[in-house]
Parts: sequence; C-alpha cells; structure tokens
Amino acid sequence: MVRTEGIVISAEAPEAVEMEETEEEKESPDQIGEFYLQMKGMNYFGLLGVEQSAQDPEVEQAYRDRMNGFERANFSARMDPELEMKLEEINTEIIKAYESLRNQERREQYLAKLRPPEKSGAPSRGLEAEKYLQEGIKSVRARDWGNAQKMFEKAVELRPDEPEYFGYLGWSIYSNPEFKLESRREMAKGKIRQAIKMNPNMDSVHVFLGKILKDEGKKDQAIQEFREALRCNANCREAKRELEAQGLKG
Repeated sequence: MVRTEGIVISAEAPEAVEMEETEEEKESPDQIGEFYLQMKGMNYFGLLGVEQSAQDPEVEQAYRDRMNGFERANFSARMDPELEMKLEEINTEIIKAYESLRNQERREQYLAKLRPPEKSGAPSRGLEAEKYLQEGIKSVRARDWGNAQKMFEKAVELRPDEPEYFGYLGWSIYSNPEFKLESRREMAKGKIRQAIKMNPNMDSVHVFLGKILKDEGKKDQAIQEFREALRCNANCREAKRELEAQGLKG
C-alpha cells in the first residue's frame, strides 16, 4: 500500500497468488522514471493530459486514466525503493492536479496562479505562497512536521484567502510532536474548520478533520466528516478506506 501524508494513494497490493505473475505481465518500471522526469516540467493540465479548455467530464476521465496507469499493482512486487518513492510522488501529484482542476471554479483559480505577475521582477504573492506549499509538502513526506508547519504558515500569511493552505497547516500542526497533544489537537481543528468554512467542498480537509475526531474517539462525528469528503469527491480513496474500516460502505 502506498501512502502520503496520511492519504492512501494506490489500492491494496494483489494477493500472494497474484504476485506470482511473471514480470512480463507487469508494466515496465522504466515508465515510472520517465514520467517522473517529465512531470517536473508540467503544470497540472499537462500532468493530467488535458487542455486548459477541458470540461469536468474530461478532467474526471483523465484523472481516472492517470491513476489507473500508475496503480502500484501494475508493477512488480519487488521494486527498487527509489522507484517506489517516485511512484508515490507521481500519485500524489496526480491527486493534487485533480483537486485543482476538477471543476470550473478551481480551474479558473489555478489558471490565475499560472499567469505571470503584472510587475516584472517581483513574484506574485500567489506564486510565492505556492512555493511554500510545495516545500511544506516535501517536509511532510520527510516527516519533518516542524518545518512543514513553518512552510504552511508562510503560505497562509501570503494567501489568507486560500483554504487549502489552512487545511495543510492544520494537519501539520496536529502531526507536530513539538506541541502537547491537547494543544496541537485544538489548534489543528481550528485551522481545518477555518478551511471548511472558506470552502466546504474540499475533500481533503474533511478527511483531516475526520482523522482527528477518530483519534479523539468521536466515531460518529468522524464518520460524518468522511461522508462529507465523499460528497465532495466520490473518488476520495482515504475516505472510502476509513468508512470501510468501520464496516460501512464507502
């Protein structure tokens, strides 16, 4: 199973009997390295392989095709650890691309971020905030929660109107062992609820809040948040996994 920042990226590995398939029946791991290099020069439209004029159904289908193409089960059970990490990052970026492009409003917001700043020589606050977001996500992957929190705080300072930044900040606070559990839990819930207030249709923040509530033993409230995540995005794998763990249909 491949995970990133608490979010499940690919499906369960095949059963042992399926793993006995010959290597010829699996995808070549070379495509992971090749796509990983290409991905570094792509924006989210290029990553999903859609035009900037693409509509919701096209984005949805492109997302499904990309995710299916890079499912962990498509590749050998015995794979180089470096390729495992690259595959994890590819899946993470595909999900982020979908989250940014899955409806017209989000596509317009993302296109605005791609536009060059009006004043030459000075990066826009949006691009600067996005840089801190990416640095924060790198720190999350490295489990450096303290630095992740600092990066997300800078992103929020630059773009206090961006709910995604508040969501990531809340999750990094909750995961940061530098704080006592009770204090970081309350701070985290405050930031995540702020993100939900700003945009109640973002599945990731409902998953973050659901996980915290589950850890608090508030099962019913947690289930409600996971269901909200699925309302926002019917393809939210982590929400499905959490509900299935409770014996509920995802």
